[in-house]
Amino acid sequence: MRKSGLIVSIFIFLTDRLSKYFAFKYLTGKVINVIPSFISLRYVENRGAAFSIFSNLKEGLWNILLIILPSSVCLVLLYFILKKDLSKSTLIAFSFILGGAAGNIYDRI
Repeated sequence: MRKSGLIVSIFIFLTDRLSKYFAFKYLTGKVINVIPSFISLRYVENRGAAFSIFSNLKEGLWNILLIILPSSVCLVLLYFILKKDLSKSTLIAFSFILGGAAGNIYDRI
């Protein structure tokens, strides 16, 4: 069961990387209207967290809040996935969070 949590995390991480690669490759400088005047796709980058929170922080504080802290959370999640007896739904949830967080940390490094 623990091994499956790691496999899910790796799958989520790779899916995250792949989707960002395709977004960069096919959306840079373009706007794709999926449903005109309602849904469109465009490539943008965000140096901060969700909704550009913390994007104007000084470098040292930015490293702490957006790299070190999330990395610590990933280590805690990894510990729980590998060492604790989790329910199936909790294992899947932690695995999704770990995979997504690892993708975000990769982007920031």
